[in-house]
Amino acid sequence: MIYQIELTARARKSLSKLQKAEIREVQAVLELLKTNPRPPAVKRLKGSKYLRIRLGKIDRKSTRL
Repeated sequence: MIYQIELTARARKSLSKLQKAEIREVQAVLELLKTNPRPPAVKRLKGSKYLRIRLGKIDRKSTRL
């Protein structure tokens, strides 16, 4: 089954601020999530119905999400 992924305007804006290599990495993970929305690395956000998946380290000085 293929799922549809929708990004909020805030998410699209944050994504556009990343470097091209980072954008490609996020897009690749989003494509994988279309077929497996709950991979082993996914975690539930505390006190929320939402889930998160971590891609790697983020340099807080250059990129803010």
